[in-house]
Amino acid sequence: MSLRLNDDLNRTVLLPGGPARRIVSLAPDVTENLFAIGAGAAVVGVTTADTYPPQVNTLTRVGAFGQPDYERIRALRPDLILAASATMPPAQADLLGKRLGGLPVYVQIVKQYADVPRHLLQLGQLTGQVAAAKRIAVQMQSEAAQAARRTAGRPRVSVFVEVNASPLYAAGPGSFIDDLIRRAGGRNIVTGSNPFPLYSKEALLAADPEHYVIAVGSDMGADAMTSVPASLPPSLAQRLRAVRSGNVHRIPADLLERATPRLAQGLTLLTRALHP
Repeated sequence: MSLRLNDDLNRTVLLPGGPARRIVSLAPDVTENLFAIGAGAAVVGVTTADTYPPQVNTLTRVGAFGQPDYERIRALRPDLILAASATMPPAQADLLGKRLGGLPVYVQIVKQYADVPRHLLQLGQLTGQVAAAKRIAVQMQSEAAQAARRTAGRPRVSVFVEVNASPLYAAGPGSFIDDLIRRAGGRNIVTGSNPFPLYSKEALLAADPEHYVIAVGSDMGADAMTSVPASLPPSLAQRLRAVRSGNVHRIPADLLERATPRLAQGLTLLTRALHP
């Protein structure tokens, strides 16, 4: 029985044979979500940027994120291509399908926390894992509701989130982290239209946030354990009230930046940090 489903670009995608059995994922978050809902066995190809879950290390790599290897994808004989973006226009998605010989391409547009439960439900339909997808989506919505209850009636606290220390990059409007800050009862001191802007030390000191959050990468080593942000010399860091009051928090970057169920864990950790 065939399956028809509109993607986030409002394109109708047809799977003649029903739920997909051989999937190539062109985005690490899509891959993780497929494994999360129990559809990992259907994944036959991933990008070189995929790192989670560990099972992806046994799968065929089909090019870098945003740079697919068309021949390698076709050789895997997939019945569905899954892509994720915040900006992909319909014409680009159609061109991708054309270059892959007419293979169905389903696009998910990811911009905020609420997109993730919705995308899980879409993937559940596309793979026949509806019940598992619904269970995880409901759990994510429950975590968001708990954060809302915890912060209800409390004043918003000012927050700065460091995504890279040197040079200093921050989480700005339009990023997942910005959405999590709001949901966690915070106010992002970073303004503008760039999701991850280069931020000056002078602007940071002038804004003097109440909380300083470091999105910790797996490669940060000993720097992740210091008591003050590595983005500032110790003498300057002590001028920040977040440092003086002990409100420097470290949260794994994948829990703040990946559009997957792990985002709920990041929201919980951030909410507890800002509103203990």
